[in-house]
This record gives sequence, structure tokens and C-alpha cells, in this order.
Amino acid sequence: MGDQLGRDLASMTGVWHDHLEAFDPEGTPIAHDEHGGVPGPFPYDNLVYFDFDGSTVTQTNVTFAGREPKVRTFESDLVDGVLRFRRLGPEAPQHVGVSGGPGVIWFVPESWNEPGLNRYSEPDHIRIEGESRWRTTVLYRNGPLVRTMMVTGTRLSGDTSERHHLDPRGPGSPVHEDRDVTTHFVADGAGYDSSTTAGSTTDSSATDSSATDSSATDSSATDSSATDSSKTDKGQQ
Repeated sequence: MGDQLGRDLASMTGVWHDHLEAFDPEGTPIAHDEHGGVPGPFPYDNLVYFDFDGSTVTQTNVTFAGREPKVRTFESDLVDGVLRFRRLGPEAPQHVGVSGGPGVIWFVPESWNEPGLNRYSEPDHIRIEGESRWRTTVLYRNGPLVRTMMVTGTRLSGDTSERHHLDPRGPGSPVHEDRDVTTHFVADGAGYDSSTTAGSTTDSSATDSSATDSSATDSSATDSSATDSSKTDKGQQ
């Protein structure tokens, strides 16, 4: 694992507290977002469980403040120095994570020649410095730019083997759940099919539709989404 991207992914392993804020294109804070992968009020807070074993990233975003609790899981694979997200749903383009130099990661579409990107696209810039990280995304829906999102993250723990005490799901169950599937790349798509309320069972139909594809990202990862993580989506809010 000698590549820069691999080193930066390894540096993000742990449990993070992400605080998510949204802004319109003029920089005015948004109190309610109707355009994102998971519409709802802003600001809000996620726990982000980030695991990297040298080849596969698994990220689970758990909303615990500011919105109803939700759980979203994203998966991706490091292949030849590029992180390839397992596809996010029907007609979803291939998203990738690429290095922007030490401590910088971009989550972006591999190609813009995908019809689904005309319906939903949220490029994601991540900067990591020790126990802190920052995500900035730009969301396009049906063509126009509709909002930006700023995520400030603080690492709470390096141990992802058990749920954090802030997790609304409570202790005693796995940290990660079944991978999410979204329909918002499809014409008239409604959004996430398997985004679940904390404590419920996720939809096991989240099957992989690519050879190798978040959230990272709620980013988003962290908030596509990770994401939200997230799913990366990207919609990793």
C-alpha cells in the first residue's frame, strides 16, 4: 500500500463526528434541503464509521442529531491506485476516488458521459489533517448547481469494532449494515431505496451492479452519501 491515496484512506480509519451545513449558490445558509440524496433540515450531525483494510473501504453514516436517525452504508475498492465505488443504484455512473496530493481526496464521476449525471451529481473534495477532516461538495440537479455543502469532521475514536455511545442504534450490533441503493440517477427517481431508520433492518437487495464502485459520502459522506460518508454519491451525506 505505497500509493498516496491508500495512505490517506488508512489515515481516515475510525469513528468520526461530522457536522453538515448547506448553502445556496450565493452562500446563504439553507435551513431545509429538498435537492440532496436524503432531503431534510440543515445543519445536522452524523457519526461516520470508516474502515479500510488495504483494498476495500466500508463507510457507514448514522444521523444522530438535527434530523431523524438514518443509517447508510457505502463500499468501494482500491484498484491500481484509484478508489472505485460499488455502483450506487440503477443508471448510477461509476464514481471514483482519486488523490489530490497528500491529505487530499476527490470523489468524482469517472466520466461525465453518463446520462444519470444530468439528473444528479455531487463532486466531493476531502482534506485530512490528523484528527480533523473537511468535506466540501457541490450539488447539481437536472443541470443547474443548486447548493453547496460544508462538512467539518472530528475523529472520536480509532476503534470501529463497536458502536459509539452516541449511535442511536444502541450497542451490541454490527457497525456496518447492508449497502445502500439510490434511484436518483434515474429519471423521476425518488432517492434512496434502502436508507433506513436507525435500529431497523436494512434492505438486503443492495446488490453490486459493477465490477468494482460511496461514502465516502454523510458526505457524503460521509454526507454521497457516504457519501454520505458517506455514500460518498454520490449522496454520501
